[in-house]
Amino acid sequence: MVKSFARFSAFQRGRIVGQAEAGASRKHIRKTCRKIDGRQAGMRAIDATVAHRGDPEYDGTNSSAGGRPRELTKQEQDKLKKLIVDEVGLARVTIQYCKKRLTFLRRLSKEGVRLALHRLGLAWRLRRSKSAIPKKHVPARIAYCKWVLKQLQTDLNRWAYIDGTSFYLARTADENEDKQRAALGKSCWRLSNGQDSLEDRNVGPSIYAKGQGQPIKIWGFLCDGRLHYYIVPKDFTDGGKEVSKHMNGARYNDMAKKHFAIWRKACIGKRRVFVAKDFEKFLRSDDNIAAELKAGCDQIDMYPKCSPDFNAIEGWWRRLKMLLEESMPPERESRDAFLRRLRRAVDHLNKKCRVDGRRLCRNQKIRARECLKLNGSRTKW
Repeated sequence: MVKSFARFSAFQRGRIVGQAEAGASRKHIRKTCRKIDGRQAGMRAIDATVAHRGDPEYDGTNSSAGGRPRELTKQEQDKLKKLIVDEVGLARVTIQYCKKRLTFLRRLSKEGVRLALHRLGLAWRLRRSKSAIPKKHVPARIAYCKWVLKQLQTDLNRWAYIDGTSFYLARTADENEDKQRAALGKSCWRLSNGQDSLEDRNVGPSIYAKGQGQPIKIWGFLCDGRLHYYIVPKDFTDGGKEVSKHMNGARYNDMAKKHFAIWRKACIGKRRVFVAKDFEKFLRSDDNIAAELKAGCDQIDMYPKCSPDFNAIEGWWRRLKMLLEESMPPERESRDAFLRRLRRAVDHLNKKCRVDGRRLCRNQKIRARECLKLNGSRTKW
């Protein structure tokens, strides 16, 4: 039996007192009078109700708690909430700032203002780590989302996503140690009182750990939950130092001509696909668009600028990097060894995680609704 904290209604209290005055037993009263949730009451609750029959001022209603009145009126609370909604993002809105802007808050202490904000459902928390969308691109994002919601899901299922990413291999033992720490994640189980905060095992990596080392640049083609990739070739400087070349218009054109048609057929068969990609200049050149069309890939004209949250391959890159971090060897790794590990990780995604990949490639309408709800702002994707 689950304990019930419901009370008697005023009518049931009257019945209990009436039956007690008529001489009914406590067991009989307990059987006939129920709480608001329909459960039986305990004998102590019945005895407490019967004890009030000698009080001429008791009318059977619940007692109400007292206490001091709120420091702010309803109108003042509304003004405080409006200040937060209107000015967060335009200024550093602290408690002191609120007291400066709203004179009625000056009669409260800082703790009083904090409690008032807490009652409004607000708390002092970290901002989102996502980058903001420039205001000039917001109308295009909203128009794109409305257009996506009108499309057939069968057409959305034929979207392909193109983008590049970089991996960095450690060049020294110190860099390798930092990358090992970065692969452990940002959080770990620690003592709640913080006494172990200075221990070496709880120290995080350098802020440059993910973006330093020997770069390996990769471009990918994600369609129907299947990922294909192209490795940008390496080069050597005059001093013999190994470096990675950059993706440019000529290399992208060559990649599109040699691989896009093969990748498209492996993902979705003979049907054409619609390509979602960013706005690097070489991606939008006439030669490269023509190469895509010849490979069976049509460009999405409505795709907006500054919208990595609409490109599903971004989330798949993150999933791939997590797999590579889990399998990272303790010793420094050569380029060839990393590429073998990369191939195994991509094969794992394509075979074992295809359902998750399809879900990521086909949720355009979910992303569009979230973006419209945020008035064109950056979504969680």
